[in-house]
Amino acid sequence: MDMEKDFINGTFLTLVEQKRVKEVVDFCERVAAEAPFPELKCIALRNLSEAHFFLTGDVAAARKANEEGLAILDGNMELVNHSPKVPPQIMKRIYSDLCEQIRAMAASMEEYEQYAHKPKAVRSLNATEKRGLAAIKEMRENGIQWKEDLFGRIDGYYPVNGEKVEDGLGQAASLLLLAIENRRSLRLDRTDLNYAIQQYANAICELVDSHLAFCEAKHQKADAANYLFILKKAISVVSSCEDDRNADKATIDRHLEQLNTVASDIERRCHASHAPSPEPTKEDIDKYFPYRMNELRYGRVNIQDTDRPQKSMTGCLVIQLIVSLAITSWLWYVVIGKGNTAWYTIVPAIFFTLSTLGFLVGAIGGRKQNG
Repeated sequence: MDMEKDFINGTFLTLVEQKRVKEVVDFCERVAAEAPFPELKCIALRNLSEAHFFLTGDVAAARKANEEGLAILDGNMELVNHSPKVPPQIMKRIYSDLCEQIRAMAASMEEYEQYAHKPKAVRSLNATEKRGLAAIKEMRENGIQWKEDLFGRIDGYYPVNGEKVEDGLGQAASLLLLAIENRRSLRLDRTDLNYAIQQYANAICELVDSHLAFCEAKHQKADAANYLFILKKAISVVSSCEDDRNADKATIDRHLEQLNTVASDIERRCHASHAPSPEPTKEDIDKYFPYRMNELRYGRVNIQDTDRPQKSMTGCLVIQLIVSLAITSWLWYVVIGKGNTAWYTIVPAIFFTLSTLGFLVGAIGGRKQNG
């Protein structure tokens, strides 16, 4: 396999578009592990980080991939500025993307500031980075804690009451996991932690359901393995909170049951997606073929067997038969009566004779079928 071409020419995007989530992750990990040059490895790690942040809700895995990619580039900035394999403008974009993604997953104000300044190694700060640094400064001046900003962003992606943001479930789940895993440094109280556990489990369940619902809507066969690993991670995260004195046991038990129920449902739905399609009913035919056509069959259902009157069709056959008989008789009169045995009279005569016989058979068969 030409790994570079396979990666750049669309395999990654195809898997993402088809919501084959575990395959997306496995593909990026394989490319990162087997990349023939470090620039491709960094591109794969960038994509792996984004796949986890947006598709799996696993902020820990997203951060790990991101930090690995940045460590490679920070250790050799020649790969960014003078790469022999990838144009510098692309590598600078990759470096900026890795810094931006870490900022989106920052566990503290200090970490956000650190990665807001890092792009200066390859370019000047853009307007978004300047606004972010100004906002951090204002938060400090007003005594606003980082967890308040974090929960504000979570509520923007996944509000408790109100319409959910399109494609916001993965980001919400990632930030909720960030809050849970950093609950001590963020100083989450009992209310904060139980809210985070509840919303994290809900977001993960909705995230997985949305992936599978997409496949079902597209009539695309779904592999449960593409989604169960997300639920397995979530079950592990929620279970890990059991020993925290601020965690409510009833909340944990309720959401563990919720996650396990969804996992069973995912297996059932994926199994159903591999089953043969049921035979279509007359209602299916009327829905998908509103303009009925004689002799059109779909499965075992004959569109002719509908409430459409049959008399008009019989009349048409009679007219066609009369016309065909007249033409056939005239042609044979020319051939036999006039003695014209040229090919251009014999061939039409034979053709119309066969056609007339076909009409006769059709008329007799239709009459028997209609009783």
